Amino acid sequence: MVDAFLTVLAILMLVAMVKQLIILGEYAFAEKLSFTTMITNSLSFFMYFEFTMMIKKYIDEGHHIPIRYLVYIALTAILRQEMVTHGDATQTLILSIAIFLLVLTLIALEIVEGRVPFSKNRFKK
Repeated sequence: MVDAFLTVLAILMLVAMVKQLIILGEYAFAEKLSFTTMITNSLSFFMYFEFTMMIKKYIDEGHHIPIRYLVYIALTAILRQEMVTHGDATQTLILSIAIFLLVLTLIALEIVEGRVPFSKNRFKK
């Protein structure tokens, strides 16, 4: 039942991705090209792509999404937000701190899993 729902959701997102591509194509050939509109639509396309890949990963991993993958999604979402709204210095600082914390989380996951050379767990197998 869950797989059927996720399949329908993935198909709907693929349709939305195609719609975004069409909109991007129209903007690319328009005489008045608004950079902000183009970036916003590009980022929307990649959000749909990201969610579709997350559904695929969930099904491929046996109905489980690894934490690392969710951290990567959060990083790209924050970077995308910072690209679109970069005028407010306070918001930029908060988003930068969030990126820093997520990178620290990735480093901590690497240490816990023993993939980092300076980790104490690297000799355990």
